[in-house]
Amino acid sequence: MAGLQLPLKPGYQVFKTLKKKLNTKANIHLVQTDGKMPLHLAAENGHLSCLEWLLEMGAKINARTKISATPLHLAAENGRLECLKRLVELGADVNAANKNGETALHLAAYKGHLECLKQLLDASADIGIVAKCGRTALHMAAHSGNTETVKALLAADGIKVNEKDNDGWTALHHAAHNGHSDTVKALLAADGIEVNEKAGDGRTALDFADHKDHPDIVSLLRDAGGIAADDQDAPVSCCPWWPC
Repeated sequence: MAGLQLPLKPGYQVFKTLKKKLNTKANIHLVQTDGKMPLHLAAENGHLSCLEWLLEMGAKINARTKISATPLHLAAENGRLECLKRLVELGADVNAANKNGETALHLAAYKGHLECLKQLLDASADIGIVAKCGRTALHMAAHSGNTETVKALLAADGIKVNEKDNDGWTALHHAAHNGHSDTVKALLAADGIEVNEKAGDGRTALDFADHKDHPDIVSLLRDAGGIAADDQDAPVSCCPWWPC
């Protein structure tokens, strides 16, 4: 890595300070209490020149924090597209999982960073990877109501639109429960969508929408053939909403 000739674009104080410290033998592998190294911070905050310089100086591209997040995770989660693209170009592991089993694709999907998500898909990120709570990137995007990222995932090869998480929820259950009508529309338009798929507690997406008082979504689901199962109290989720 030290032999790479990387184009740098200095122009802000943080880069100048970093360069000065590196030239005085500063430790580029210095670890914060949360496990983040300088490369993680550069990716997280979108400092491309710092990121490139650190990689040229030998920083580990797949370095892990205490929660096993890589620089790519942090770039994806914070929508740092240029840093994400550079990390991918230089060989970052696009399918690396953090301690919750989430990849960069999960985080980009959840936060709605569409261009980051597209870059990861173009780099052959695996849309089938499930987090420890059983959620795919599609579950995450639907839960947070990021309709454009949902559409991008639905267009990807191999997507499983009716896949269930550990609570037996599909992406449609998540979108209906949380009142994301545009996301529900996108899912209902997907090939093979099962409108009346039952969650782990036996309820359908229509039940969730009705229970949470989302009348617009109830109408959408009924128009698509949705039906209600017997009413029942929802059990406690086996895992928290975020992170998994």
